[in-house]
Order: sequence, then C-alpha cells, then structure tokens
Amino acid sequence: ARELARRGCKVVLAANEVPSINDVTAAELEDLLPRVAELDETFADAVKCGAIAVCSSGSDLPVIDLRRVSKRLAATVDDADFVILEGMGRAIETNLEAAFDCDALRIGMVKHPEVA
Repeated sequence: ARELARRGCKVVLAANEVPSINDVTAAELEDLLPRVAELDETFADAVKCGAIAVCSSGSDLPVIDLRRVSKRLAATVDDADFVILEGMGRAIETNLEAAFDCDALRIGMVKHPEVA
C-alpha cells in the first residue's frame, strides 16, 4: 500500500466488517493506520491526504463474493485501475477466475490439498 501510494495511486484497503477466523476487520485496520503512520512519514502523508484509506467489504467470511460487497466498497472501487486479492480464500478459492475491467493480482498460499 505504501509503495503504491508513494507512486501516486489511491489505495483502498478492504477488510471484513466482522471477524472471520484470524482476518483483520475494517475497524481494526482503521485503528492500525495511525500507529503505522507514527513509524513512517511516507505512510503518514499518504493516510493524511487520503491516498490510503480503509473500507469495509461488508463480509463476515474468509472468502469474498465480489457480487455481494458493501455498496460503499463497490462505489469506492468502481473506477479502480488495479485490484489485489490476497489470501487463499479470497484470491484462489472464490475469485481465481473472476473477470475484472482492470489489471488484477491474486496472491495466496494454498494451505489445503482440496484447494490445490
């Protein structure tokens, strides 16, 4: 997020509305931004100007159904130039074949033989 923002991109960090397994929630992520900003001036500047922001996905699952994200997230990323899906559930199990109107990067570690 820091490097993308430093290069002029607007970064939206989407996280679950409520806990699921060990995933961070949007509220927890919001609480972390100022703490990380204290450690890094570039990150702090990006948060301050809105280049890095947090948005709830509206989900409570370890996977993400892109057809059912929160209205706020859908509106926020409607004109995205690049999407990064992270995690086995979100990137591989549910969205490996998802089609986007922009470039997409899927990052996940396969931890279960059923998924491989």
